[in-house]
Amino acid sequence: MMSMPLEDMEKMKKEVAGGADDRPDEPKIPEIGYFYLAQQINTLMQMLNESRNNTDIRFDNQRQEFKAEIRGLREEIKNDISELKGEFNDFRNNTDIRFDNQKQEFKAEIKGLKDEIKKDISELKGEFNGIKTWFIGTIVGIVGIIIAIVGLILKS
Repeated sequence: MMSMPLEDMEKMKKEVAGGADDRPDEPKIPEIGYFYLAQQINTLMQMLNESRNNTDIRFDNQRQEFKAEIRGLREEIKNDISELKGEFNDFRNNTDIRFDNQKQEFKAEIKGLKDEIKKDISELKGEFNGIKTWFIGTIVGIVGIIIAIVGLILKS
């Protein structure tokens, strides 16, 4: 930062405070005063521009850092989603396998019960046929006895 030496400031104050030629109530500002004033204004403008540039640079750096962090978060989220999808697919596959195994077990159990029922039905049919044959034989025997009794009665 450029600054005016104290001696020059004091000199300028004295010149400004010194009387004017044509207007006694207005101080006279020499050309060197305008030069120093312009120099100070330029210095202040440079400082302001540097401050703005520094602010812009800091803002751009922060923006780049935020962008990098956001990109990192996006990648992290994408990886987490992929991992969750993988775990979900594994869970679904395991569940499908378990259900398929249960289904096969139920089918086998139902087939076994079906075969057992068919066997029981066959046995019942056999017994029923046996009972039917015995019943028919009994009826035929009873009819034969009745006919024999009727024949005896008629013969006598």
